[in-house]
Amino acid sequence: MPDGAASLQEAVADVLTRKAVEACAEHGVDTLVVVGGVAANSRVRSLTEERCRTAGITLRVPPLRLCTDNGAMIAAVGDLLVRAGAEPAPLDMSIDPSAPLEYAALHPALDHGQDGGGLMDIRVFKGVGLLDHAAALRSVYIDAFCAPPWHEDAGKAAAFVGRLPVNVGRPGFTAALAFAGPDVIGFATAWTTLVPFPSDRCYPQAAVSLGPVRTVEWLCGAREIDELAVRPGARGTGLAAELLEAVTADAPDGRSWLLTSVQSGRAMSFYRRQGWAQATHPAPGGKGIVVFLSPGHPARHLAVPPL
Repeated sequence: MPDGAASLQEAVADVLTRKAVEACAEHGVDTLVVVGGVAANSRVRSLTEERCRTAGITLRVPPLRLCTDNGAMIAAVGDLLVRAGAEPAPLDMSIDPSAPLEYAALHPALDHGQDGGGLMDIRVFKGVGLLDHAAALRSVYIDAFCAPPWHEDAGKAAAFVGRLPVNVGRPGFTAALAFAGPDVIGFATAWTTLVPFPSDRCYPQAAVSLGPVRTVEWLCGAREIDELAVRPGARGTGLAAELLEAVTADAPDGRSWLLTSVQSGRAMSFYRRQGWAQATHPAPGGKGIVVFLSPGHPARHLAVPPL
């Protein structure tokens, strides 16, 4: 069954992306926009990006939270109508698939359980402006990583914040913060990995697993995801995927990578669902570090799949 499903997905993605790029070339179109529910498929996104890059076509794809099915689109229309002054529909309103759009229903503002409330907003930072939110980042870090399976402590959170003044000055530094009203509920940080490849923290494990040639060719010069964290109340909302996309959207040549621990099955599954390819394979149940390559990374198809 898994092989059949994968083959079907590959066939559909191949036809959709090939015909779209061929149509652009035939009609002299230099920009392709991929939207709707199909744009949430990670294989469609990565293959479209690959073929557009080869053909010299600019690709525009909305964040995952905007790649929705028709039901979510209708709910969004209702939200806009209510904001414009329309009366929300009563809670006892029956289902009517042909109801005109003047009958709108208001969806509550997304607050993920934070006291501040308000709509969720993701903001991208490219430098020292991020330091204004250092205290909030420390709080999110503690919420995200002091619980199992990470079991980190407040000292690790303080060390992360202590590295920020240096990190914001790194080449290619990019951070994305998710706000619910005034409250930060998640963040991601990233930068460009330089040559020589780092030799501190967990980097040596990655270098040994990949070997010196692939370490340089695959990781150096690429966008490295340093941290991705969301508060527990925001998990399962798609927020982590949006933050990941926000810090990798302008990665050089689509090349992004990250390290995570094999101890966190949840993290491993999350990155696979986003279309990231596992490039190293420590022993299951161990404490090894795993390298993942982004959906747009040109070397992702060279990575050896798990046994």
